Order: sequence, then C-alpha cells, then structure tokens
Amino acid sequence: MSESFLSFETALSRLRIPEHFGIRVRTKQIREKGMIMLKRSHFLALGVLSFLTCEVLTPTARADNSAVPFVESVKGPEATLSYSEEALEKLVPTAAPADVVSPQAIIRAFHEAVSGPKGDWNADRMRSLCIPNVHLEYADKLPSGEVRIATITLDQLVAELKKLHNSTAWYEHVLNVRVVQIPRPESKATIATAIYTGVERTHPIEHYAGKGSTSITTLLYVKNRWWIVSHIW
Repeated sequence: MSESFLSFETALSRLRIPEHFGIRVRTKQIREKGMIMLKRSHFLALGVLSFLTCEVLTPTARADNSAVPFVESVKGPEATLSYSEEALEKLVPTAAPADVVSPQAIIRAFHEAVSGPKGDWNADRMRSLCIPNVHLEYADKLPSGEVRIATITLDQLVAELKKLHNSTAWYEHVLNVRVVQIPRPESKATIATAIYTGVERTHPIEHYAGKGSTSITTLLYVKNRWWIVSHIW
C-alpha cells in the first residue's frame, strides 16, 4: 500500500505554518478531530491541511466574498448647476445656427464675437455660445515674476472686454483648429476638445503667417447645437 495514516498534529507540524497566521493547535482539539488519512505526497498534504486550516481552525480569517456587496455603479456628487437645453436657450441670447453647427464654427464665432472697433461693444453673440457658468482660466504673471492660474466668470470677461473696446479697437483671429470628439451614447451627447492657435491685434487681421498663441476649449454637443463649457488661454 502506498498510503499511511498520519496524525493531524504530525502533518501540521511538518508544514511549519508561520506564527503570524494566528493558528494555535491544542493537542486536545487535534485528538477530537480524529485521524486523517493522507497520501505521502506533500502536495496533497498541503492542499488538505490548507483547506482545513481555513475552514476548521480559522473560519473567521478566511475571505468570505458573499459578505462583500457588489457595487455595479457609483453615483457621483449632485451637480451645483444643471440645465436642460431648453433652459439654457432661455438663459442666453439666441445663437446663430451657423455659429454652433460644429466645434470649428463655434471657436471661430467666439473670437469674432469679441472683436470689433473702438466704442460700444455688444456681448450678446459671445454669451449665446457659452453656458452661463462657463469656466474661464488663464496663466497670469505677476510683476514679481510669479505665475498664477487665474479664473474669471463670464460676467467678468464681458466687463473687461467692454473696458477694452472703450479704449481701443480689438480683433482676434483663429489660425489652426484641431478637434478631438468623444461620443457619449449613454447621455446622447458629444464631448470635444479644441486646441488651436490665434492672434490678437488692435486692427483687423486678414492674413497672418506667424504661429500665434495656443488656447484650449472644451465643448459639449446636446440635441442640436454645440456649447462652450470651458476656455483656457
């Protein structure tokens, strides 16, 4: 016969289970478990004893997957502001369809909207392109040389542009626009990021051969038009 009977105590001692498992085997407990028939194969002894260690000696230490709830999805935080497209259209001036038909179109419309001669400047076209709480950020260099990230509201930008146009003519011209679009079928919307270059002058710009400065704009398409949701320059 290739089988022999080993006491549970003897087999367990041969495995030399580390003390940090917290297993303390008492002789009385072992005798109560009776005799266990094991093959001389160390693999079989290891498998059986490992199972018994988890199931009999330390039942509370084993991983019980049934006690861990399965989370299918995580609900995000509540939005501080939430708009339907119908509500947005009531909050902003009516946009020209040609201005909001594509990411490229709305980018060019935005910079055309802030352009104009010296004098009274109308912000309606620019407001029609953006959600009311659009994020506007830029890198601001202080006289000390320190660079900070500045954030302003749409109302603040409108106020600054009005002051600018009262003092001088101002024109912005978009050069190259690169767009990455990401469809979101679950929400029936599309996200887009536009990276582009442009120039600013105090006179109309018809042709420009230079590189220009870079800006990034995040856009959202819902139902039948594009919206500007953030702009960084």
